[in-house]
Amino acid sequence: MTAPLTSAAFLLGYAVVCSALDVGPVRLFNNRTYITYKADPKPGTNILECPYTLADNEVVAKVSWSLWRGYQKVGTFEWQPEATSEATGKLRDAVNLTRDDESLELTTLSYDLAGYYSCAVTLTGGEREENEKWQLLIVDRTSGHQSSKNYANKAECMYVSGFEYPAIFPPPTARAGMYANSRGGFYDEVKDSQWKKTVYANKSTAYAYDDINFKISEDTPLDAEFRTYIGVTKDDGTYINLMSASTQYSMFIERGCPELNLERHQAVQYHRMKKTCRNELKPNVFGKARAEVNCKEGFRAEGDVDDLVFLCHRSNLTWSPEPEADYLATLTCVTDDGNDGSLASLSSLTLLLLSPTLLHLLK
Repeated sequence: MTAPLTSAAFLLGYAVVCSALDVGPVRLFNNRTYITYKADPKPGTNILECPYTLADNEVVAKVSWSLWRGYQKVGTFEWQPEATSEATGKLRDAVNLTRDDESLELTTLSYDLAGYYSCAVTLTGGEREENEKWQLLIVDRTSGHQSSKNYANKAECMYVSGFEYPAIFPPPTARAGMYANSRGGFYDEVKDSQWKKTVYANKSTAYAYDDINFKISEDTPLDAEFRTYIGVTKDDGTYINLMSASTQYSMFIERGCPELNLERHQAVQYHRMKKTCRNELKPNVFGKARAEVNCKEGFRAEGDVDDLVFLCHRSNLTWSPEPEADYLATLTCVTDDGNDGSLASLSSLTLLLLSPTLLHLLK
């Protein structure tokens, strides 16, 4: 038979239930996301905080910190308002024991001080609450060496990239490649098999890749750019960026008028224009950019029109007939006996006068 609760036990249980004590998650001072490794860290910088709230009449008796490896405590730190703080295990000789608050300040740094930390707050009335374990990363850029070799091969419509990142602890997450918001992120990326990975004795890791080609074509998004990222990733998948860079060459976004769609037996000559990587025709800086349509060799023009001339406008990159041309003029190309001809007219080439964006949508 269960013994009835005494008045004191009942009141204690009631106080625990009604306590306003609430312990928030562990966090770093100044909302930092990681600690940077330094052999001789600056005092007052590497501080873990244990945020909590109390009722006005509640008093903290102690705050207990724990460093975890899996389910095992490998270090502890206990702070009391009116007593000397104590540290054990891996936290011994590694924390500030003279602070006048409950925060845990690391006074020395080593890789094995990274891990999961939790804190528990105990009140003078016996109430106690502990938060969830929180992962602390101590990041060491063991080498300042970083190099890149990036250039645009316009003749081949290729962007060529090579990169060497510094060695970082813990092992970093590296990404590089063609990126576009319209594609939701990376759409042509350096593959896992293309990364060169070097692991050093202190378990820091360096990543590099050499001379990888990225094709620029009519399928390249207009908001494309080349991006590189390197950072560290927590066990829960949270990514913390350490370094990043982005580049957008003119080759990525260079536009022009679309090629003319010809009827059978017709040929075209483009003047004062150059081909872009998007398979479009960009006007030169000087002179009129124009296209002259006539009959292929072996065919002749039937009627009064021997050729059709179009101008490419730099302002909107669309074609239109020469100002003095007859919009309804037609070019009929036939064999010498007048057979196997094909008819084209300026009015039938309306599609050519549309913007490149609309043309793309109609494909």
